[in-house]
Amino acid sequence: MPDFALGFVAALLEPCLVVVRELRPVEALFLGIRASLPIACLRRKSRNITLYATRLCEFRSENARGLAWTTMIEPQHQVHVNYAQESWRALRMMSEFVDATDALARIGPGVSIFGSARTAKEAPEYAAAEECGRLLVGRGFPVITGGGPGIMEAGNKGALEAGGVSVGLNITLPREQEPNPYQSIELSFRYFFIRKVMFVKHSRGFIIFPGGMGTMDEAFESLTLIQTMKIAPFPVVFVDKTFWGGLFDWIRGTMLERNKAISPEDFELFHLTDSVSEAVDLVHQVYLGTRPWATKLPRFDSVEPRPAQATRERTTSRRSWRTGDEYMGSADDFE
Repeated sequence: MPDFALGFVAALLEPCLVVVRELRPVEALFLGIRASLPIACLRRKSRNITLYATRLCEFRSENARGLAWTTMIEPQHQVHVNYAQESWRALRMMSEFVDATDALARIGPGVSIFGSARTAKEAPEYAAAEECGRLLVGRGFPVITGGGPGIMEAGNKGALEAGGVSVGLNITLPREQEPNPYQSIELSFRYFFIRKVMFVKHSRGFIIFPGGMGTMDEAFESLTLIQTMKIAPFPVVFVDKTFWGGLFDWIRGTMLERNKAISPEDFELFHLTDSVSEAVDLVHQVYLGTRPWATKLPRFDSVEPRPAQATRERTTSRRSWRTGDEYMGSADDFE
């Protein structure tokens, strides 16, 4: 078979291998596609340039009259992508954002409680998280948790029994994550990153109880967003000095003093305590504006922008609720 004909047939079949069944038989016949014909028989190992048709929808819209072609280097490791499936995945992500935003837009500023899903009901941490939920509702805050068992269940239970708004942002997992029965608003997410956006967007404080990898992930992502001025600073409070003390000793000794990987000011972004009432008071006072928080942010105002940054323009000027200075973001206009 001539090279030109070989390239044409390969290009025609390549994007259709996984979705050719979506074509009606008359369309497949019109386009000359045979689903049973393997692409391997139509590709020469020595060729490193292959022609690809852009998308299946072009076959339908153009009715096989004007196909668009793109020349690209054939990768060393072939990856077969279902383009139609990828498009639907993007729409599914968008639908999660829309559903969550619609459900949470009216609850008002809340406080998120994090901690281990494995905490037993008899554990003192469970009782502390339950008390935390009650105290937050007493201050007028909706309580937001991950919606699962353990510390999350305790926080939701305390909030619901106190007559407040108890939000659960559940995540679909193969184990551990079963929705607890103490949620007045229950959402379920497939994607972690969308769930994280909702925690940050609708919270004015994080209260972190003892937990595992997921708890640390949520805690340090919030600290990173605050440190890099992507959101307005809010209190991130770690409860239980015995549990968290060793971690922050390592952060101070290794990350700060030995490696200079962080700044001394970064220790103003969080608070460590053994008292649940102190944690709730801190979040409430910062929210009311009666207690300063992260006063040395923003600290990059004196740094000259790099050329690539200097050419970027923002359509609106966002300002910090705390200092009035220009700020790179806030919890109200989360990017």
